[in-house]
Amino acid sequence: MKNYIYSLTMVLLVGMIVPAQAQILNRLAKKVTDKVEHQANKTVDKTTDRATQKATEKGNNAKSEASAGKTYYVSATKGSVRADGLSKDKPLKDLQKAIDLAEEGDVILVAEGNYLGNMDRGYIECGKFGNGADNGKFLKFYGGYSSDFSERNPVKYITKIQPNASIPKGIGSALFHITARRAYGDKRPAGEVVVDGFTFDGGEYILYYKPDVKDPRTGTPNAEVETGMLVHPDALAGNAMGVNKHDWRALHLTVEGNVKVQNCVFVNCRNFGLQGGMGAGHIEVSNNVFVANRYAACEIWGTLAAGREGEISFDFHHNTVLFSWPITKEFETMGQGFRFMNGIRTINVYNNILLSIRVVAWNVADMKIKKNSKNSNRVIFMIIIS
Repeated sequence: MKNYIYSLTMVLLVGMIVPAQAQILNRLAKKVTDKVEHQANKTVDKTTDRATQKATEKGNNAKSEASAGKTYYVSATKGSVRADGLSKDKPLKDLQKAIDLAEEGDVILVAEGNYLGNMDRGYIECGKFGNGADNGKFLKFYGGYSSDFSERNPVKYITKIQPNASIPKGIGSALFHITARRAYGDKRPAGEVVVDGFTFDGGEYILYYKPDVKDPRTGTPNAEVETGMLVHPDALAGNAMGVNKHDWRALHLTVEGNVKVQNCVFVNCRNFGLQGGMGAGHIEVSNNVFVANRYAACEIWGTLAAGREGEISFDFHHNTVLFSWPITKEFETMGQGFRFMNGIRTINVYNNILLSIRVVAWNVADMKIKKNSKNSNRVIFMIIIS
């Protein structure tokens, strides 16, 4: 089942970012997408909400004021632990080492391969999760490069963080955690954070029930699937296969400024695909694929004090969100595709494809939902807004 989901995800990503003439499949996908977007664009507002514009301008000003940084190159197959990583010919081997060496404003280009952090521990950090004294770094990450950096294509050259049975059973808070914020009293404008072209996949690490169509507890739909459903953290796992049943996120952010997450794949995540706390600024999540994430595909909340919510804005657009659905009758696993959270007064959700998800809003009066495909490609979309 996990391999089938991953294959489906990559087909969807191909349909999103590969040129239409590349293959027949994408021609069909493009026809559907074009039709959806054409209808949606007829009704989209031409004016930008003032709060969104204010926060976006703040992030853009930070970008223009930041000095140009260095570029680091990372290649799992051609890199070296002894390289400085400052040229295509001498890339680093370890993404974590590149992060440790980088300074604010630097760019990190990452070639195809699987990156699991120091000593293959299974996760990568830019700043320590939960450490209020660690302000992290404003860095930009671009995956999807060939091993020699001659070409970039995130579908062809898959840059992934995919833990497996070879790593320790306990991983950090997330497969990839990023902290990027100013210290209290620091008046400098916040910088920019970009995560572009990465695949996060927990399918080889999650603990699943062994398939058994006769046992409803395993969630086995038929005899053809590879595994049953994942095992809950508080459940007994005697009849199980895999590595770990504890919760973790794929990408976790503690950030401010101008933030972009784009062209990424989030699949088979036990907890959240993308989760984070946003300070003053603008965050944009676009052109990503979220498939089979247990709690929610995306959850972003504001971290500023009451009364400052207008300093934060969030755009979620051109994403495909599939199969985030409760796997128990009691809705214990939430199964929410997109969560409207507290602390942000301007959340724009548009031009997305949403299939078999729950959408939850905590501050309904402040949310805006427009141009979302709810019944395209002749697929019946199961969406609950609660």
